[in-house]
Amino acid sequence: MNKIFRSIAVSICFVSIRAPLTASAQQIPGDAGGWHISVQGDYMGVGNADSTIDTSNVCHPFMISLSATSCSVSTKGYGAEGFRIGLFHGYNSGTQFGPSVGYLNGGPGVGTANFQFGGSPTKIGVLSDADTMRFLGEARQTWLLSGSLGVRIGAGVGIAVEKRTRNYTCTNASCGPFALPDYSSLGWLTWEISPAMVYRSINLGLRYVGFSRGTQKPWNTIGAFFGIDL
Repeated sequence: MNKIFRSIAVSICFVSIRAPLTASAQQIPGDAGGWHISVQGDYMGVGNADSTIDTSNVCHPFMISLSATSCSVSTKGYGAEGFRIGLFHGYNSGTQFGPSVGYLNGGPGVGTANFQFGGSPTKIGVLSDADTMRFLGEARQTWLLSGSLGVRIGAGVGIAVEKRTRNYTCTNASCGPFALPDYSSLGWLTWEISPAMVYRSINLGLRYVGFSRGTQKPWNTIGAFFGIDL
């Protein structure tokens, strides 16, 4: 996965060096009309990831079935990183519309349960590694401050599809009784609002992002992105 991110970063850097040299009368791609491609790297912060990890049903069933005398649970949420590619149609007013598809790795989070069986403490760690695809319909509006510098506000709404793999580490016990199946989602609502600064084909901004996450608790977070419009 790290090799993929490095390859994308190198490609974005190459294009960012080349794009200003080839820009002519149309200083910000898409603002003079027509179709163009947008490539962006995303980083999502932790946000409320800690509170989205549901531990309400962790201790009680195992204390009964395994005769544990005590149980405590701790959690830690994670951010996510990834990239997206979009196809936008621009109008002379600075308005752009189009679809995008993106990939994220990470998000909420990791949980650790500590059980006491008589005099033998047992620790069970559960690390969830998530791969998420996002399919969005986006709208963007750019206001020029000069011929090559502008501010932009973007918004998007669509569907997120998640595959979550659970990896277990256990001490003084077999992980078998504690193992939960890997989790897959057929899709839930996701949305975002993205203010940005734009210089020619380069854009840098923030994102406020939400994931409804179906039967799980919603994840809302703030992130950042760096992109190139081709």
